[in-house]
Amino acid sequence: MEQYLCMDIGGTRIKYGMADAEGRLLYVRETDTKAYLGGEALMERVLGLLRTELESCRQAAGICISTAGMVDCRQGKIVYASELIPGYTGMPIKARLEEQFGLPCQVENDVNCAGLAESLAGAGRGSSVCLCLTVGTGIGGALIIDGKVFHGFCGSAGEVGYMCLGGSDAGRADVLGRGIANLCYMCNPETVVLGGGIMEQREYLYPRIRERMDGYLLPFIAARTRLTMAQLGNRAGMLGAFYHFRGCQTEQRQKDG
Repeated sequence: MEQYLCMDIGGTRIKYGMADAEGRLLYVRETDTKAYLGGEALMERVLGLLRTELESCRQAAGICISTAGMVDCRQGKIVYASELIPGYTGMPIKARLEEQFGLPCQVENDVNCAGLAESLAGAGRGSSVCLCLTVGTGIGGALIIDGKVFHGFCGSAGEVGYMCLGGSDAGRADVLGRGIANLCYMCNPETVVLGGGIMEQREYLYPRIRERMDGYLLPFIAARTRLTMAQLGNRAGMLGAFYHFRGCQTEQRQKDG
């Protein structure tokens, strides 16, 4: 049975494990990212972890990577990363892993991966247009249309953390509600999925965010926009990396005829 090595490279933790051909995670391991050591040290760390896993799995058919930073999916390359991981910008992850291990590799941004997983197998399952937001230390976004990540012109679609919303005297729920409403006016999602560490306060935050969001939306739109919480937890990045890999393989087979 074919298996796929999935890895989610976050600013704090690296999660990795094997998935079967149906996207079921067979196991998950975690370790510290040690991002402060820089991009090259991180890459060597990733290579070491993958090498160990692949030595114990002779059925691996591909490597599926979810990572922090803006990603050029075609090249599998980091086009921009903050100083959280110094020297990560420009890292050619796909080329280095394929050269090292001789296996096909696909790379996608971590928030896009989480959004893709929630859209296909989580809280947004069945939605034609799904907007996924992760709210933690920062805010990340992903727009999934008909089961595919919308990347925009140069791959920066969904970078909602850079939006300028101005100040608010009403607190975090008001700012989030207003921001979500603005995004709804722009992309008219069927479902908005909220995830990330701060959403662990769901019983407190959800009704407040929903109320503020509805207050900024026209009633016609508010009534047709579902707001829900993410379901897949910290598995979402790894699962999304697998779904992205599978989608790229399908697309390539279609091109090859």
